[in-house]
Amino acid sequence: MLDLHSHTRASDGVMTPKELVGAARARGVTILAVTDHDTIAGLAEAEDEGRRLGVEIVAGVEISATEPTGASVHVLGYFFDRAHAGLTAMLERLAGGRRSRNRDIAAKLTQLGMPLTLEEVEAIADGSVGRPHFARVMLTKGYVGSFEEAFDDWLGDGKRAHVPRFVVSPAEAAGTLHQAGGIAVLAHPLGYGRSPEVVRRSISAAKKAGLDGVEVHTASQTPGETTMISSFVAQAGLLASGGSDIHVPPWPDTPRLSPKLLEPLALRAERWRAEPR
Repeated sequence: MLDLHSHTRASDGVMTPKELVGAARARGVTILAVTDHDTIAGLAEAEDEGRRLGVEIVAGVEISATEPTGASVHVLGYFFDRAHAGLTAMLERLAGGRRSRNRDIAAKLTQLGMPLTLEEVEAIADGSVGRPHFARVMLTKGYVGSFEEAFDDWLGDGKRAHVPRFVVSPAEAAGTLHQAGGIAVLAHPLGYGRSPEVVRRSISAAKKAGLDGVEVHTASQTPGETTMISSFVAQAGLLASGGSDIHVPPWPDTPRLSPKLLEPLALRAERWRAEPR
């Protein structure tokens, strides 16, 4: 079984890369892409455990991006050269913007009567720190009654403790991934709005930005929504991808994807690697 979207404690998941691969193996996943937010720090450990357990690890990343309209989107990258200078520089810029944002979030929460320090938040993360880590500290300290409340009332976009972050455009993300010999895929298109028109526009914008594919198969969507996304993706001439987007166990109930879904994506990456630089 194939899963092309997963997260570890290197970003905002709760499992170490080793634990994630073990959970994937128990789920029956034989090919797993580790796609942490704006970092590839968890890949080496995941690959070591994958070799031990017989799980093929696909090098991946999930890049934070913003469309020209201001809409936030996530771009999944696969098959890239992780030592590529341009990709490394882009991830470092994103990490720097994330650190600055985290300092501002900690200050805002403290001003709003929920004192916490960035050091407390960093202590529960192995790598990149994001809003889910703040939510976990807020829950531990009793400031909120649930993880969802932390986002709905405080950390979510436009809420009282929200701080905008530095991001790149989808076109820049895709172009950098292509230069690194990889491909770019629009993550969870239903996450930007569930109406057919919003989904269609998101996929059309992804095509215009130069992305190669769209995540067609994800958790928490109906068969009808999958059919809708698949139709829009085919009309745009883009490739189909899919994954669970797992952050915490148990493994989400997602379609059992065939490894054959990976073949067109890998072939597209080969095409980019063959392009003159």
